[in-house]
Amino acid sequence: MKNLIFILLVFLLHSCATLLNNEYTILTVYTDKPTRIKYENFDLAVNEKQGILVKRGPEPLIIEAKQDSLEKTFILSPRLSSTLWFNVYNYGIGLIVDHFSPKKYAYQKEFYLDFKTSNPKPEKFLPQRKGQLYLNYSIPFFNWFSMSPINEGRKQSVGFFGTDLGADYNYKNNKFVSLNYGFLIDFPMPLLLPLEYFYSYESMNAEYYSISDNIRLKNISLGYGLSFNKNDWRYHHIDWFSPDGDVEQSVDYYSREKQQGMLGLNLNVQWRLKKHFHLGLNYRPGIYRLYPNSGFGYEHNASIGLIWKFKILK
Repeated sequence: MKNLIFILLVFLLHSCATLLNNEYTILTVYTDKPTRIKYENFDLAVNEKQGILVKRGPEPLIIEAKQDSLEKTFILSPRLSSTLWFNVYNYGIGLIVDHFSPKKYAYQKEFYLDFKTSNPKPEKFLPQRKGQLYLNYSIPFFNWFSMSPINEGRKQSVGFFGTDLGADYNYKNNKFVSLNYGFLIDFPMPLLLPLEYFYSYESMNAEYYSISDNIRLKNISLGYGLSFNKNDWRYHHIDWFSPDGDVEQSVDYYSREKQQGMLGLNLNVQWRLKKHFHLGLNYRPGIYRLYPNSGFGYEHNASIGLIWKFKILK
């Protein structure tokens, strides 16, 4: 009985940050040219990228940096370590121990020393430069469609999932051009599970090609351009029958489909979350129909999703 009580006390009173975190943590420093830095008891040179060893604690990390004839002091504020969240598994009791431990603190894992501003806080990301090329892949998570199929009236739908492939080329330090191809669907659930419909329903999807010019403002970019959208609307009529007079089965015996090719705009906003990850919002309004008959009209598709970007040309 005593052993059981001891085991339960160890399980409940252990602290995640104190157990999982080391006394020191490794940070990555980026610069645009060779820089000399001093912090705590360290004095070292950074040539564009350097990992540094930092002791955890509640005090800000002060970095004295010298680049050519410029000198600047950078201050990196501590924050609570993400390992504190693991205390949910001991019902939060481990927070009592972690509260008194310096191991509960962490710093921004990567940062850029920018000598061009007066802000003492290091930048979160290394700035992108002219001539760089990025490939990107996105999974549009939430989609919104508005279509006007011929002789069907206005149709709207929301749903989940799709795919997007693209490339970004920086023609200036703060500007880039994007080419993208994507496909959106209105799957009714945020999880890809098999579905069986018990009633007639409509579905929508869109295939698009787009080009946009983008301006980068810190960690947010705004884009505008042109798009070609192939919008598809379908009506699925579900009928029920009983082949043996007992068990009923459903069959999609009639599906009405109409497609429209639309020329329009491409508007987007991207927010950089991590080194390779962005959150993107895209809106593609179609304003001129190419087929099945030509003329002005309005349809759109819009999506929100995560974007992975990887540099392939420095």
